[in-house]
Amino acid sequence: MKALPKNCFLALLCLFGSKLYAQVASPPATVGPENAPAPVVVYGELLGYEEGDSITVKFQEHLFDETSKVPAPTVIKPEWEAGGVFKGVHPGIGKIFRLSTPTFQSPGYLSIRNGRTGYLDNYLVEPGDSIKVSINKLNFTLSFSGPAAEKFNLQRALDQQVATFFGNGSSKANLLVSQKLRPEQEETLKVTQASFGRQVKAILSFEQALGALKVDAKRLDGTMIRTITRSYSPVVPEQFLALVETEYLSRMRLPLVSTFYRHYFRVIKQSGNSPLAKEYEKFYADYLQPMEDLSAYVAGMEQSFSYLDLMAQLMKIKAKIMGETAPDLISDIPHGELREALLTRYFLEKRNLVIAGPETLGDLLPSIAQEPYRSILTELYYRHSSGEKLEPFTFQDLQGKPRRLEEFSNKVILMDFWFSGCKACINMNTDILQKLAERYAGQEDFVMLSISSDRKEELWKRSHHSGKYAPESSVHLNTGSEGGQHPFLKHYNIHLYPHLMLVGKNGQLIQSGMYKPTHESVAELIDRALDKQAKL
Repeated sequence: MKALPKNCFLALLCLFGSKLYAQVASPPATVGPENAPAPVVVYGELLGYEEGDSITVKFQEHLFDETSKVPAPTVIKPEWEAGGVFKGVHPGIGKIFRLSTPTFQSPGYLSIRNGRTGYLDNYLVEPGDSIKVSINKLNFTLSFSGPAAEKFNLQRALDQQVATFFGNGSSKANLLVSQKLRPEQEETLKVTQASFGRQVKAILSFEQALGALKVDAKRLDGTMIRTITRSYSPVVPEQFLALVETEYLSRMRLPLVSTFYRHYFRVIKQSGNSPLAKEYEKFYADYLQPMEDLSAYVAGMEQSFSYLDLMAQLMKIKAKIMGETAPDLISDIPHGELREALLTRYFLEKRNLVIAGPETLGDLLPSIAQEPYRSILTELYYRHSSGEKLEPFTFQDLQGKPRRLEEFSNKVILMDFWFSGCKACINMNTDILQKLAERYAGQEDFVMLSISSDRKEELWKRSHHSGKYAPESSVHLNTGSEGGQHPFLKHYNIHLYPHLMLVGKNGQLIQSGMYKPTHESVAELIDRALDKQAKL
């Protein structure tokens, strides 16, 4: 008799829970033409809720680079709703949330986090998708249901396959800087190699690094990615399957290409056109160049941000080997949308824009016809072009007072952006900023602004007092609690540090970002700004 009330309760839970779910996650997010703009509808439940749990959902229709803030993602923090028997979630241990993304027209990316814990990381979604996400913290499971469930199950399976692939490989200790093992490192390595677990290889030379690259290249096989993807063909649209396959194959290939890129450029820098450089170039021809093959290109592949990342790095490698420029190579790609998407990805990387220069981007702008690429690149060009009026800013000083651009009118301004723990920022202060401070001491129409993006005020002030990051004579400022998300930094796409900006007396931008700056090269720009300001 005691089992009857329990069974009735479970029946009610299934009945009403399924009805609620049917209302939220079963119908498509919109009704209309197949390609009509529509949102993604997300219904979520969290079992094992604890005080402090906070869900953050990030959505981007156009994603070019995980580090770039352009275009800005939509970030949604839904309110929790209490669980209940009529909501399908036990009221004592569960919470629910629901939300809709903005409407969009092409495939986009959805991420879900709870504090530092990521549940979904850039999952591809299509307009009109509707999904129920069940997060169970009690038994560490994540499950999907609803009309778009198989799209999410596919990407979950591919996530696990990619993790397995990298987990089964050997771990590498990159010691190319020191090129030797300390005695304690040798002992630790011996113990690790003798134990059961992942093998660790110490890379002490660029020859060893190339050997490790060859081992990794031979392991690189996309068969399982293709097999898993094809197994979903009865339940997931073919065009979506092709895009997901492109995305995950690119994710597998990227670490190999990125590692080669770093090593090859250092080999060229240290030894020029040496026999070792030729060996690296042969590796590129054997293993990496086939990845550039566009004969298998199908429309829509450019919507994979990892594919764009992969191709951008391959174009930079190819340009170095051939003695050309990456923008020129990209401009020769015959597929219009891929070409424009790849140029956008290339120039959104701050280092690339600094190396190529805004004028290169300006020359290419007339050839960019499609959206959103044209709007993004046009705005990027004008933000970084010499002569453009600097965006107004407000930062706080050491006394907590707001400081604004207009306070420094009629002065040439050198702005230095840094953060605590940045070794390159410390080196720039030692090698460049301190010398500039001495050189222009007493120059009343010149000012240096030292701007920290540290979120924590105590950390910023401690770093300031150390004297390692900026000359004492600088005006010391901070972005406050917004940190790297400060509107000024987002406007100029500043996310790599250190970053220098030079502004003229009339408030016009002279240069944002400097490639391999030296004390002399920066001083030359400052001297020109001070002496020939009227001509700028």
